[in-house]
Amino acid sequence: MIRTISGTVEAVSSEHAVIGVFGLGIMVRMPKTDLLALSKGDGVALHTYLALRENAADLYGFVAEDTLHFFELLLTVSGVGPRSALAIADLAPVGVLGDAIRAKDVSYLTRVAGVGKKMAEKIIVELKDKVEGDGDAEVRDDDTEILDTLIALGYKEREAKKALHAIPNTIVGKDARLKAALKQS
Repeated sequence: MIRTISGTVEAVSSEHAVIGVFGLGIMVRMPKTDLLALSKGDGVALHTYLALRENAADLYGFVAEDTLHFFELLLTVSGVGPRSALAIADLAPVGVLGDAIRAKDVSYLTRVAGVGKKMAEKIIVELKDKVEGDGDAEVRDDDTEILDTLIALGYKEREAKKALHAIPNTIVGKDARLKAALKQS
């Protein structure tokens, strides 16, 4: 099993990065928020998960180790594959996702394409006692509204998520967090 990879970023696309390691270019699927932080030529160290299937081997990479652990926890839910788990992990920081699961917030998880109500409920039932959160459900609710507001203002979902992820946790309250998100762009 490949658990880490270190090398130089050779290319970045919307779904993966190519990491140069000892003359090899290794494609690593990553969350969009991690991909946005990469540039060609950067040195990078990633925590990885190797998904082996009958006809493919895909490497998934994460900048933060806690995101990898959350990704692997999602994979323990039957019916959740690596691509769905990656999309869920990209929805918000791990602590916020943990809060959503612990609060049984089905609507938050169904924001991910391919995750319907039944799947979200299954994730909640199977993981509610296994995940940890920030313990601040109010911030999570505000962040959902802020994301919706940014998208309504014309931001692409990717840009809105990037701005939302960049807000320091010390900033609280919907209005203050929205102002901080708008300053990120």
